[in-house]
Amino acid sequence: MVQYHMKIDIRYLNEKDLDVLEDDIREMWSKHHFNNKSLISEDILKNTNLHQYFKRSIKRQKGFSLIAMVDEQIAGIIRVAQEPLEDFFNYKKAYIVDDLVVKTKYRRQGVATALLDKVKEIAKENGIGVLKARIYTFNEPAQDFFEEKGFDQLYGEYFNTLD
Repeated sequence: MVQYHMKIDIRYLNEKDLDVLEDDIREMWSKHHFNNKSLISEDILKNTNLHQYFKRSIKRQKGFSLIAMVDEQIAGIIRVAQEPLEDFFNYKKAYIVDDLVVKTKYRRQGVATALLDKVKEIAKENGIGVLKARIYTFNEPAQDFFEEKGFDQLYGEYFNTLD
């Protein structure tokens, strides 16, 4: 078990949590637009209804979202979706880790690690043998984090806009 510098409690996301995290989530999303303007619409990101976006994970339908709490304050969130893997994989299902956001004042203090550790625990309980992480190419801190946690890059996705 990893020891953190502070007590971090992990629980499932509820609707009210989104109001506290909205600015942090939208800030992360805006980085996606600024680094991929031809593919990602700033207007759509700004107008995306977070409650609708996280609805399935709140209801724990083919995934879930977790919240990290420090001193009764929300410190971070992670969204996980369950997806099938192609037939040639040894495992048939994976958890896709997405939307990992840690509030600025809690970064580099074990919050992301605590969230990921809880995802691993839930995966094992549910017979999931593979975690995948969806990370944009510009997000080097996230790439470094997942590599430090034992994730290997298996492939990349390439996009070509046809405008």
